[in-house]
Order: sequence, then C-alpha cells, then structure tokens
Amino acid sequence: DLTAELTGADPPMIFRFDRDWFFAAFNPDGTRLFMTDTAQGAFLLDGNTGAELAPTSGALPGGTHPAWSPDGNQLALIVNADDAWNPQTGDLATLSVAGADSFGGASVLHSGAALAGSPEGGNLDAYPTHSPDSLVIAFQHGTRTLVSAGDASGALYVIPRGGGAATRLTNASGDNAYYPNFTPFAVLADDGTTKFW
Repeated sequence: DLTAELTGADPPMIFRFDRDWFFAAFNPDGTRLFMTDTAQGAFLLDGNTGAELAPTSGALPGGTHPAWSPDGNQLALIVNADDAWNPQTGDLATLSVAGADSFGGASVLHSGAALAGSPEGGNLDAYPTHSPDSLVIAFQHGTRTLVSAGDASGALYVIPRGGGAATRLTNASGDNAYYPNFTPFAVLADDGTTKFW
C-alpha cells in the first residue's frame, strides 16, 4: 500500500517476522513469500499475514538466493552451496510451482563446477533472476558472491529456464559482474528480435 504514511516514528508493518533469514522472493501477486535461512533451510509464508505455510504437495528444497519467475510457475535458487551468505560453491536449480502452495521437485539446471575453466573461474552459480517473460534465467558465476571480498571474480550468464547451454554475457560482465537483474521492459531490435534491458 503506497498510500500509507511512513514518516512517523513507528511506520505501519504488515507483519513482523522474528525468524533468522537471509534471502526472500515474493511470488508475482505477492500472496506467497519463499524464504531461506542462515542454515539454507527454506520456508513458505503467506504474503499478507506472515503465517508460515506447509506446502500442500511437494517439499521445499534447502538453498539460498531464491527468485520467483514473473509467470509464477518456477522458483530458481542456489543449492549445494557451502555457505548461505557468501558461498564459494553452488549450483543453479529450479523448482516447479504447480499452485499457490504446491511444488514439484527441485532439479539442478546448471552446475557451478561446469564453468570452473571460464575466465572468471570458480565453482559458484549465484543470484538467479528470471527474464520478464520467464523464459531465461540470468545468474552470476564466479569464485564468490561478494565483490567486497577482494579476491572475488564473477561474470553474468543466461540459460533457458528448462536447461541447455549457459551463455556468458561478455559485454555485460566487464572486469567483474554480480547480482544480475532484468529491467522489466523489452524493445524490438532492428533485426526483428526482442531484446530485454
């Protein structure tokens, strides 16, 4: 609600959440919130009340860096990570969403170790994000997730949401690149293809 007055000493809060957590992703309509905690456990909340919900089918996989697709049908997250906050190893996985509280099994879409020989090196896939049409997932690959770590190196990649080859975004990666994010609009290029920016 963007009409609520937020300048007072104690702005209104929809719900208070007192459990330890690191990363969260709302579904597109805001009714569900997928969160991961400091031990890479996952839990589902009602987006309106904050009540913890049990899935009606399927199980929530452990992981970190969740991202809900704009079409609401898939969650991407990092599994097999050696740390929830600043991992050095991790794989990109997806989880199908069959309904508000119904999930399919998680499956590894891309192994971080598969790009160990890339220019940035490392065994870590991190921070997935879906394209606005939900067809592509961008992610960071490299040695660590934090650019402030000093010895970290990273580059951006994209992969089809259903799997396939990961493509390095060389021009977007520069010397080091982290935290991919699609700006939610598309343009029609001169060659007739759609480009996301």
